[in-house]
Amino acid sequence: MFMTMLIPLLILFALSSGAALWLIYAMPRTLANTFGLIAFCQSFFIKCVEYLSFIKLLALWCGALLVFAGFAYAMLRAAASVVKARQAVKRLPVKDSGGRVVLINDGALNAAFTYGLVFPRIYISKGLFENLDREEMRGVFFHELHHKRRFDPLRFLVLNFLKDAFFYVPMAGYFIGRARVKKELEADDAAVAVMKEPVSLAGALLKAASLGVAAGNPAATHLTGGKDRSTDGGAIEARVKRLIEGVQIRFAAPRPGPVAASILAAGFVAMSFSLSFNSDIRRECTPKHCAVHVNKLGNDCKTHCELSRHSH
Repeated sequence: MFMTMLIPLLILFALSSGAALWLIYAMPRTLANTFGLIAFCQSFFIKCVEYLSFIKLLALWCGALLVFAGFAYAMLRAAASVVKARQAVKRLPVKDSGGRVVLINDGALNAAFTYGLVFPRIYISKGLFENLDREEMRGVFFHELHHKRRFDPLRFLVLNFLKDAFFYVPMAGYFIGRARVKKELEADDAAVAVMKEPVSLAGALLKAASLGVAAGNPAATHLTGGKDRSTDGGAIEARVKRLIEGVQIRFAAPRPGPVAASILAAGFVAMSFSLSFNSDIRRECTPKHCAVHVNKLGNDCKTHCELSRHSH
């Protein structure tokens, strides 16, 4: 149980450790190669544009910038999500007795969610209490209690972080969407296991969908779970059918386009980073090389090569 809770955090830690190791061990060599090539070529666009060394460095820096831009974007999004969620909760008219359930004293609001990264708590609005019967409210409570016990708000924040960090890999969003749906199904199963019947929770889900349960808190898990493109049909309808009829949710197959784009993006990033661990990029220039490119680069290339040869 405890290890399962830590899986998303371990993935994030592994990725961060890999990035840190690259910065420590590969970044100095990459910088040395880059400055060395600049000194050798004098001008990228005149003498280095057709050099393999320039292509390697360009690919490396593009890959590195893409990865670190993804992590920077994900950190900004995660921070904004946490701040926005905190501000949204502070604005709620809550009756907080210090227990594990916080009542939102608003009859016009229909809301049920679990909020809190380190110490999660269950928030249920007065409006939802008035619209659901006792057994349906028990289903809602046990559903959210599972999210609370598993620290799902923290997990979901990490999953969203990974999705944003790898925005250039479309399949990352697909698999993370599937993971979110599975967490909602686990919460449904936990509620049914306690109540010994699925009808009450199914009724609560249907009523919640018709009432339009508020789900605007970006760093909280909420009853409806929201819509997700990774499943066939609407998420609520699929969950209700699963509860009542035992129909297992079918995940929509990924489209060929995003799969191909993900493979290309992942391959490019892997290739670009692998270049930084290879041998030093060669910066030698010979008359033979000049003879091949003299018609394209002109006499400057030949003069540069001759000077380089004599200096050695």
